[in-house]
Amino acid sequence: GMAISICKIEPMPNLQHRLSFAGSKQGLVYYQQSDNQLVEIKGDRAFIGGDFQQKRVFNTHQIVLNQGDILYLTTDGLIDQNNPARKKYTFNKLFGLLNEIKGQSLSAQKQQIQLSLRQHQADSEQRDDITFLGIRL
Repeated sequence: GMAISICKIEPMPNLQHRLSFAGSKQGLVYYQQSDNQLVEIKGDRAFIGGDFQQKRVFNTHQIVLNQGDILYLTTDGLIDQNNPARKKYTFNKLFGLLNEIKGQSLSAQKQQIQLSLRQHQADSEQRDDITFLGIRL
């Protein structure tokens, strides 16, 4: 099976954007600047692929975002990275970090995420690919 997220962003009047999101074992986090709130949308618990005889239906979530809001998408590679004690980075640690840095520029956020991951990994080798995407609307 494969984990995947799919997003569609459509412009709307008044500098708003309609986001349609579906996730297979992957979620989406977004920051609403007007509410100063970080929100998680969980993906469905099913994988894509595997048993092709079984029909799967994935939920599509729709939200309206404003100019300046931020979308965060990531593979599981970041949260699955081990430290020397073989403890994973975890989604909760990432969400907490994003909550602390959400008001900063995307460049500053990137630096903070990279620093946090380096500190977590210490001397441990990277065990998976890492993709992390932040999009400011």
